[in-house]
Amino acid sequence: MTKVEHYIQTLGNSADLLTKRQTSIYFEKLSNTFPFLTIMQINWRKVLIKKSTRHIEEIKKWLQEMNINEHQVVLFWKRATKAVSVDLAQALLFFQQTADLTEEAFIYCPSVDYVIEYFKDGKMMIGLAAR
Repeated sequence: MTKVEHYIQTLGNSADLLTKRQTSIYFEKLSNTFPFLTIMQINWRKVLIKKSTRHIEEIKKWLQEMNINEHQVVLFWKRATKAVSVDLAQALLFFQQTADLTEEAFIYCPSVDYVIEYFKDGKMMIGLAAR
């Protein structure tokens, strides 16, 4: 079992495993909404509305300040071919409780166009697409 498969299993029944096609569609929407560097990272210099943090609580607070109440998200691991649809609270709890994360990830909300990029060192960037 790969690390990503283990992570998906850890999320359990709260997550819906997406097909490769669904994953591809959501990732295409993400990459069309946010500027990417060639190394599979968002070019945060080009995102106007953003915040850098290492704390889950700051992400929750930022979303409240931005009046964002939509919490159904798609969780992508950068090296995986499948993603999961999950509630934001469950995704954040997963990152908080999983100390051995070695895969960088994106949490993307396609209905509101916000994204959280999680880095291996524990840093997180959250941003909102310009409308």
